[in-house]
Amino acid sequence: MHRQLHYPVLDRLACEKRRMQGSFSLGERMPDIATKRCNRCGCEYPETREFFGQFKNKRGGEVRIGFRGTCRICMSNHTKAYDAQNPDNVAARINRRRERSEDAGGSVPKDLPEVRRHLKDQCRYCSKDLEGRGHIDHLTPVARGGSNKSSNLTLCCEACNLAKTSKSFEEFLEWRRERKLPVRSIEVPGEMPDPVIRRELRQRF
Repeated sequence: MHRQLHYPVLDRLACEKRRMQGSFSLGERMPDIATKRCNRCGCEYPETREFFGQFKNKRGGEVRIGFRGTCRICMSNHTKAYDAQNPDNVAARINRRRERSEDAGGSVPKDLPEVRRHLKDQCRYCSKDLEGRGHIDHLTPVARGGSNKSSNLTLCCEACNLAKTSKSFEEFLEWRRERKLPVRSIEVPGEMPDPVIRRELRQRF
């Protein structure tokens, strides 16, 4: 079982993570926030996307977004255990990723200076300052038929890159709107997401 956190003061590891993100200084008390107990490990964490994934239900034309009952740490441990017990599936997934990367053509550059300039060194999706860093992201993921063409590449922050996974450009913007997350509105010269030719095999929230 991993260590239980106590609130409103986070443990050192979580504080350091938020400090690096610029949220608050190490040891600073965080604002009052709802907490949730993981139904697998019993640990209590803030009820936020940093600690819990989310689910999405559509009923009667209404969309409901909620937090899963299992924390991200337990979900990650479950995935690792599954992969360890199913090496053939892991090998097939790696081979499939390699084949699709080859189909994407060319290679991904280390930086996109012109895109960075047009984005004012801010994340394409949420406007977070990149400070000369950031992740190069495929607007249409390679897993969905995207290429390495410059028109299909952009720059984003780590959080957006991890959240986007295999969502298309439009799917990710809609995903953020549904969760009432900021969506950046900007026109980037030359930006043109590739057509989506594969459906998303796994829904990630």
